[in-house]
Amino acid sequence: MSTKVFPVLLSPPLFSFLLLLFMKKILILSLATGFGLGYSRWMPGTAGSLLGFVLVGLFAYFSPVVQIVFIGISFFFGVWISKLSLSYFKEKDPRSVTIDEIVSMPITFFLIPLTPLNLLLGFFLNRVLDILKPPPAYQSQTLPHGWGIMTDDLISAIYSNLLLHLLIV
Repeated sequence: MSTKVFPVLLSPPLFSFLLLLFMKKILILSLATGFGLGYSRWMPGTAGSLLGFVLVGLFAYFSPVVQIVFIGISFFFGVWISKLSLSYFKEKDPRSVTIDEIVSMPITFFLIPLTPLNLLLGFFLNRVLDILKPPPAYQSQTLPHGWGIMTDDLISAIYSNLLLHLLIV
């Protein structure tokens, strides 16, 4: 019987299906963890934020309207990826899921001149407020599925942006 089972497992349709399932898992986890930065042993959120920091530099070349559209699409994409990734983790908001930190960086620097001091200050504000989670960021973590993962960082990033605007005036 084992000689008949083995060829069935390697049949092209079944093999293709299993390969797609495996690739789907890798793609979801890669996007959710910032291509693995979220698996850092020390400060995975900060490690993931570095990828968002790269996006800030890329967005500097686009108009504010394009930036807002990208931020909106990124946020909803992050909710979706976060929700999908939860099926692979045992926690409600896993530390290794860093797509929320990645998306929060462009929000922090929206309409901010990208000087070295502003970049340093904005990065610091983003990380501190993400950790402290001032209201209603803390309360938003209870939202279901990927909404709670993404919304607390959205709120913290908006606070970071507003504070940064006040500090650079």
